[in-house]
Amino acid sequence: MYEVCLYQAPYSPHLTQVLAGLVSLEARGELRIDVQPLPSALDDGESGNLLWMLLKHGAETRTICFDMLDGDTLCEPLVRKADVYFKRAFCVEGHTRLDWQRELIRPYGLNFHCVADDIDRYDQLERMLFRRERNVSGSLDQWRKRLLPWLGREAARESDFQCSAGSEAVEGVVFLTRLWGRRSVPKYSEEALHELNNSRVEVVSALKRAFGERFHGGLQDTPTAREVAPQLIYSGRTDRSSYLTLMQRYLIGVTTTGLHRSVGWKFAEYIAASRCIVSETLCHSQPNPPIEGEHFLGFDGAEECVAACDRLLSNSGEASQMRFANQMYFEKHLRSGELLRHCLAVAAGRCS
Repeated sequence: MYEVCLYQAPYSPHLTQVLAGLVSLEARGELRIDVQPLPSALDDGESGNLLWMLLKHGAETRTICFDMLDGDTLCEPLVRKADVYFKRAFCVEGHTRLDWQRELIRPYGLNFHCVADDIDRYDQLERMLFRRERNVSGSLDQWRKRLLPWLGREAARESDFQCSAGSEAVEGVVFLTRLWGRRSVPKYSEEALHELNNSRVEVVSALKRAFGERFHGGLQDTPTAREVAPQLIYSGRTDRSSYLTLMQRYLIGVTTTGLHRSVGWKFAEYIAASRCIVSETLCHSQPNPPIEGEHFLGFDGAEECVAACDRLLSNSGEASQMRFANQMYFEKHLRSGELLRHCLAVAAGRCS
């Protein structure tokens, strides 16, 4: 049995999947969880979206960091304080060049914002874990409310995303996305921000033209969307329940590259829901990478996106196989308990 000591951290929706996985493993009797204040040696006072942990297995002890930042940048002095450093935005070219990187850094896997099905235990640990943020910014509930306009929906239990590959799916395409404004990401370059927003506008516009009433989605209603492309704003509800209903109803989910070339939450959400996936090229690596042509169809540009969606809508056999492949991928690699079990085994030296 593992003994896990989590160190308190600022609240981040990027960290919830890690906690959900640990709660799942605890419920199965595979580990015990404790929560302690973050040691000053691990606190640089700046890095968000990091979760530090002390893992005890037999006589061995490992210091682990889960880095859930969108970008692939690293702080070398901080990384070197870990025995194993799990990086969500893992880049083979950038994170395996040097000996110390190959020794410490490992890919984390696909991430999305979910909480554990054992909501009572999850809430108990969350209140303990994210206490630093609550002390600074009021109650955790108040902090969540501040995040809702940015998230577009509340956190959902992991099982709320799941949908059987054999369930009925309407032949349609879903893509709900947002444009980023300068105030939201002040450190992002103007050129990169324009490129990211423009690509999303082009994809939404092309899907609407190509599929008409079979396309469901658009841009989230934000000041940037009203300024750039008000005609593409999605008029429906985007709360948690409405989003899940929309996503789980239709056959195909489209997703584009996120900030800093990250693999967005949508990719993992679509896998959990056994959807067919049409995605921009995946720039970051996974420990068990989804296979193009089996788990998703890739695209580069709006016209390729339309062609990939049309291919799946026109080939029910291929679409069905992809849905079942994604259901199997979720059960084996993405379910939070399985994902965290793999991470802990890597950290304990029981697998590579």
